[in-house]
Amino acid sequence: MSVLTALFKYVDENQDRYIKKLAEWVAIQSVSAWPEKRGEIRRMMEVAAADIKQLGGSVELVDIGKQKLPDGSEIPLPPILLGKLGSDPRKKTVCIYGHLDVQPAALEEYAKDVGVQTLLHGCKEDILMHRWRYPSLSLHGIEGAFSGSGAKTVIPRKVVGKFSIRLVPNMIPEVVSEQVTKYLTKKFAELQSPNKFKVYMGHGGKPWVSDFNHPHYMAGRRALKTVFGVEPDLTREGGSIPVTLTFQEATGRSVMLLPVGSADDGAHSQNEKLNRHNYIEGTKVLAAYLYEVSQLQD
Repeated sequence: MSVLTALFKYVDENQDRYIKKLAEWVAIQSVSAWPEKRGEIRRMMEVAAADIKQLGGSVELVDIGKQKLPDGSEIPLPPILLGKLGSDPRKKTVCIYGHLDVQPAALEEYAKDVGVQTLLHGCKEDILMHRWRYPSLSLHGIEGAFSGSGAKTVIPRKVVGKFSIRLVPNMIPEVVSEQVTKYLTKKFAELQSPNKFKVYMGHGGKPWVSDFNHPHYMAGRRALKTVFGVEPDLTREGGSIPVTLTFQEATGRSVMLLPVGSADDGAHSQNEKLNRHNYIEGTKVLAAYLYEVSQLQD
């Protein structure tokens, strides 16, 4: 029996244990957007640290200071969990980055059928290109305006709108911010409104793309084919993970995003999910990837 065959057999035989462990982790209310749950995030870190220790690894929780809230108060930032498993200098080293926070579930929203009447583009290729490769603008919320059920005629004294722009290679966050600010300020001035207007960028990150023919990408592609039996599609995807480029620049090493979820998982939304099939097969993919990396020539 080959190494991977034996490993995949072990994963299949321990599926229920993996599901139980995942259920224990997501049951912890580590909602990073809720200041009152900061203690739960700390508990999540400690649970993860204990699990790494149980596997024989070493861990360190690093304090990174305070977070200032909009009301001026300060609370501790969640610590960074640094874990290390194994120290054989003859073996390859892989750095894995991940989030340990969750989103609150909203069953009533999940039950709704959103639906659309018309797609923005007429063919599949254009739809996928705009989803995967091109810049996009998304509206995320409005503060101050009345949004409850029923009617209310009060005019709010202040309204805040939030939106984001997905950047692609060759777009610079500071330049985009300047262009957006200039355009919106111009359009507001045309209204000749007596009200005040302000636009600013909360935070931004540089776009990132990497060489998908790098040996580590080839290892990932082989791992996916080993588990799923097909050549993986090489797509781009929008996402707010600016630390990706930070890792690449700080380490001088190749960085790869190796997805194991589905397109309908709703990542970062209130009802994000992970199908059991993807969780178990994804575990095999990660194991196969580490095996493939171990076989790379220096």
